[in-house]
Amino acid sequence: MSSTKPQRVELPPIDGKIEALKLVQLYWKQAVGACVALSTICTSRKDFILSLKLAQMAMSLCAVGNILNRREKLEMKAYCYSAMAYHFYACKKRTAALAHTRQASKLHLMIGNTNYVAVCMLHIACIETQQAQFKVAHAVSCCPLRCTYALLCSALCVVCCVLCGMC
Repeated sequence: MSSTKPQRVELPPIDGKIEALKLVQLYWKQAVGACVALSTICTSRKDFILSLKLAQMAMSLCAVGNILNRREKLEMKAYCYSAMAYHFYACKKRTAALAHTRQASKLHLMIGNTNYVAVCMLHIACIETQQAQFKVAHAVSCCPLRCTYALLCSALCVVCCVLCGMC
């Protein structure tokens, strides 16, 4: 029987502060995401008071000091605005839903999330169409972005063309 001695592996030194900060950032983003997800679920279940509280809690988590970097803060805020827009849309407060969707779109554009910008544009066009603002909806739905939602934007554009008589 030969006894083989296990080899000793050298691990790189770990900076405890950096690792702890990464964990805090990860859990912080998960907390914001959980609030946004629960807010959306509450909205779909027509529990509007709890939905708004959760969306506001997510927004307040985004505003806390220096835990997240600038890009992560903007991304999390954009998701919060989307959740609030859905809340206001479900409450039939179209103007507030439109304002929050535009804010989410602006933030997604700032950080380069073009697919989310396209989704926001579709939501804006749908709200504008429901408010009988067909020409405005048409202008929004003609997607200038080269994204995965361009085909859907084109289909919405055709619907808006029929409704407003453009194109």
